[in-house]
Amino acid sequence: MQNEKSTTPEKGARKMSGSYKKRKRKLQYEIVRRKPFVPSLKRKLPFKRTTEKPIASDRSLSKIERAAEKDPFEIHASQRDSLNEEEIIALYELVFKKHGNMIERELDKSPYIILCDSRVISRPLKEPSDEEIMALEKKHGKICYIIRRDLIEEIKWAPLGDNDYYPTVELFLGDPGWSDEDIFNKGTKVIADFDTGNPNVAAFSNEKLPFLKGVKPITPRRGTSHLGVSYYYQLRRAKVGVRDFQGKKRCIVKDCSCVLKWDREKNPFLITNPNREGLVGRDIMMTFPFEVTLSPINKSSILRLI
Repeated sequence: MQNEKSTTPEKGARKMSGSYKKRKRKLQYEIVRRKPFVPSLKRKLPFKRTTEKPIASDRSLSKIERAAEKDPFEIHASQRDSLNEEEIIALYELVFKKHGNMIERELDKSPYIILCDSRVISRPLKEPSDEEIMALEKKHGKICYIIRRDLIEEIKWAPLGDNDYYPTVELFLGDPGWSDEDIFNKGTKVIADFDTGNPNVAAFSNEKLPFLKGVKPITPRRGTSHLGVSYYYQLRRAKVGVRDFQGKKRCIVKDCSCVLKWDREKNPFLITNPNREGLVGRDIMMTFPFEVTLSPINKSSILRLI
């Protein structure tokens, strides 16, 4: 994916800011073959509405249905925290099955809603922290469900042929308590799709981030949708590192959406690019900050920390 060879930017390179050095560190674009986009005249719901049972294994369905079929808010927090990913997904699907109309109306009013005891108890304008959610659960004595409107500005592309590419940036992810050097030595390297049209998305596979395994306490899961497909995630803080073409390194700490079930069947982020490892927006460029040259000639991204 990387080329250490010395080059100069091609004429076709798109300059986003700043100047360039002679020695460039290049990151090749990810080749993408997209399916045709068929627009719908009907407004898409934030979740798939269905009369079918939630998508989960038979074992998880039976376990959850015994505790939550009548009222998914009656599950104790300790029981919820012991559930696996399939069971969490099934639990959220039960909530939407019972309260889909209310959820649809409320998401027209606010980008985030928090449900507790079958009603909306909060309409925050920004993503609530885990601490805020757990404080609400303690206050009301019942578990909360956090649901987000689709805030990611992305659409499926029309077919453009095989010669189509998606710009990427190379990131290193690790525990917030690690040193900067540890992030680059033992962190998880992710070639993330880079979309400046999105303000603050940072979505990665929950399975791709092994440093999150076994972290206590279990943080609340959240539900949302993208491109008409529902998905579920944890909001986790991670240290994110970038290394530019000169070898300079820098890290920041950022909230990331750690998506459950990062596979082609259940993950809407793979609709646009089936090979996607992650998706980040322009705020990561502004926070470091770095400048990036996108070269359609070389199919590469050239980063420089500033």
